Amino acid sequence: MKARLTFLLKDQAAIDVVLDSDHRYTLGRANDNDIVITDPSISQYHAELYQENDFWLLQDCQSQNGLWVDNQSLDCCVLTDQLSGLLGNVPFMVEHLSQQRLDAEFANNDWRTAQSQRIISNLDPEQQDNIFAEYISAVVQLTNMERGLLLLGDSLETMRIHAISGLAAKELNLQEFSGSVGAIEQASTDREALVAMDTSNHPMLSSRDTTTLKNIAALACVPLLQGEQLLGLIYTDSQTAGKVLRRLDFDILISLADQIAANIYSLSINDNLIRLIDKVRNLPHQTLLDIPLERIHQSKLG
Repeated sequence: MKARLTFLLKDQAAIDVVLDSDHRYTLGRANDNDIVITDPSISQYHAELYQENDFWLLQDCQSQNGLWVDNQSLDCCVLTDQLSGLLGNVPFMVEHLSQQRLDAEFANNDWRTAQSQRIISNLDPEQQDNIFAEYISAVVQLTNMERGLLLLGDSLETMRIHAISGLAAKELNLQEFSGSVGAIEQASTDREALVAMDTSNHPMLSSRDTTTLKNIAALACVPLLQGEQLLGLIYTDSQTAGKVLRRLDFDILISLADQIAANIYSLSINDNLIRLIDKVRNLPHQTLLDIPLERIHQSKLG
């Protein structure tokens, strides 16, 4: 059996590591740790992980906020299956997995990664009636989430929903879905990706009662950007209790968002070009043919 250790950060994708028996790990906030955990409650060099007599041990390194299991402060603990605790204020959990299950997960991860790199390019941008629905369907499927929205607009005021997945139209009522509105507001304002797990504890979303009532276990909201220009947002979430948005899920989401943004930008350029061509075609004929040649020369020189 292999041990997988997962750290659940409130506003980042989960950090998960399948432990290698030949390796000794350092954990902390400093960048030269084997496992870097960027949470203010984590010390620069917080803990160590090592195997002894076929057991994995998590050893506190005299950190400021310690190691906690079952509300008890410990210097060291054995990573038994289904163990959960806190490193500083960061929850962690342990799973013991068979090699067969790990191989299946790795194969699925490889498939999702490969699909995410080509699925958008395989969609036909000429089929604009279906393209936005295909975009958000790919996001939900490949990130292992359940629901998704594709919003287009260059500001929060102009943002409109163009496609949904896993949602009924009635669920888009602000009172029914206000937790996600908070995420959308922040992502569109900051123009940075937002991730939250167990949103009842998230500092930005916890004040919205409907977030807790809707039992949103994990969510991500990613702005669609072309340079500095905001084109829209992708929102996706899961209501499955204990849902973990892992680093690979988030990386796939970012990859898809980049591809979708590029395609939407290309579509917008094509639409603008078509409008310009139509406008020129509709101009009175003499405006194209009756301009004196010297005026054309002057305009070029000027």
